[in-house]
Amino acid sequence: MELEKTEREDLERYIDVTRGELFFSKGVILVEGDAERFLLPTLAKLHDPDMDFDALGISVCSIAGTNFGPYVQLLGPDGLDIPFVVLTDFDPKGEPGIQEDADPEADFGKSYGKSRVVNQIMIRLFDAKEWDELSISDVLKEAPNLGIFLNDYTFEIDLFREGAEDEFAQAMKGLTDNKAMHKRFDNLSKHPEALDPHQFLKDIDSVGKGRFAQRLASLLLAAGNDVCRRSFCPRACSRAPNG
Repeated sequence: MELEKTEREDLERYIDVTRGELFFSKGVILVEGDAERFLLPTLAKLHDPDMDFDALGISVCSIAGTNFGPYVQLLGPDGLDIPFVVLTDFDPKGEPGIQEDADPEADFGKSYGKSRVVNQIMIRLFDAKEWDELSISDVLKEAPNLGIFLNDYTFEIDLFREGAEDEFAQAMKGLTDNKAMHKRFDNLSKHPEALDPHQFLKDIDSVGKGRFAQRLASLLLAAGNDVCRRSFCPRACSRAPNG
């Protein structure tokens, strides 16, 4: 599969001076945005102190969106052949604030993320003959074996649900004077089951996902809170340098 003109142009814009490290990496973790880019190195180190991305030569690269296809092809066996993994959101359909990708006719249930994994990412990792013999369920089942990980909802919500409600509340207090937001996050720290995903993501967006992620990372590190203990993070992070 060759890159289309628009995909080549996207890659040319993407691979600027700030992302040149990608070419010298021993492993790459492709993510959607700044939240993952800032948090994953901290989450990995909390889960395993030896999992130091800088020391291991692992780069966490945000593609600032969900169009993973060109980057997968660039790093794959027909490109630079650099070991990589992809972390992407489940993105349930019908929920406010969810990333709505192109929705093909094939039935992917209630997830834009599943469609993304199949039609943007996994299709780039098989030749045409192999691809034609696979069902959608076969492709989704094989995805983690090839380093393609789909979370349960969205990145921030999954981390919150892993037991980081106190750190989320502290991070929000440190980034805004908005008392209504403080109250909402304080309430969530006491009653995490009351999470309203739409309001939660809206509040984080209002202070900036990148800023919030940086503050949250420092708080998780200070607390020694290994929120990756039951999630996809350790499997994905540990796979990257080994391919």
